Amino acid sequence: MTQLLEVQDQRRDEILTDAADRQVQVVLSHRLDSGWTTYKSRLLQADSAGGFLIIEHPQPAPGQVPPELAPNEKIGLAFRRGHKKCLCAVEIDRLTTFSLPDGQSVPAVQVPWPDKLQEIQRRVYYRADVPPGRRIEVCMWDGGINDRDAADLQHVPHHIGLLQDISGGGCRIEIDAARDPQLRAGDTVGIQFQPDPRSEPLRLDAMFRHADDIGRGKLSLGFQFVGLEMTAHGRATLQGLSRVVSTFLRIQARRKNKRFTKNYNRRR
Repeated sequence: MTQLLEVQDQRRDEILTDAADRQVQVVLSHRLDSGWTTYKSRLLQADSAGGFLIIEHPQPAPGQVPPELAPNEKIGLAFRRGHKKCLCAVEIDRLTTFSLPDGQSVPAVQVPWPDKLQEIQRRVYYRADVPPGRRIEVCMWDGGINDRDAADLQHVPHHIGLLQDISGGGCRIEIDAARDPQLRAGDTVGIQFQPDPRSEPLRLDAMFRHADDIGRGKLSLGFQFVGLEMTAHGRATLQGLSRVVSTFLRIQARRKNKRFTKNYNRRR
């Protein structure tokens, strides 16, 4: 079933206008030479007649590098709407200011009205464990998918781990502690894995978030997927991820139901 749907023009305009009226939180994705960065902001104004959106200039989180936004740079925008998540990509028109209802003026970013807006079920962002008995190897390398061609991976430094769980927003990967890649929070890596042997491998950019010692000489590395809303390839990858997550969630639900039925029958 298709999970990522393009919103029709009239409905797109209604969604953006309503989101601005409520000043919803948006997550902004920005690609630098050093890798991807994401920031939280809010949508301040949606002017369909004027053909632009105003977004509050994001502030860095503690320890995060201040945003280096500039005109003509491409950014991704994502925000929640009920049980769905809305995604689009735009280029920055200009840096500006915006007057809030209380008279306060805040730094802002003006972007053109999006040509396209996609919606995806937020259920796709639920974490799904890899089904028991299934082994999915993950290849990771520094930089991102644009830094390495698939054929180059066997000739360049990379790391191999096992996929633990996955969602439309990220994944966890098990790796030998002795082969810890020593990533820092915010580092961008390229990731490639093949969750379904009948389909092509998925290649995407991810941002390292944390590492946890899970014992047995193993580490669990947490990653956030970034930039999928920015290109047609990224959106196709998100579509593929949604199918994988939906399949794994269905398997989880069936196993849970079988356990419940088995335990219930034992108590009878």
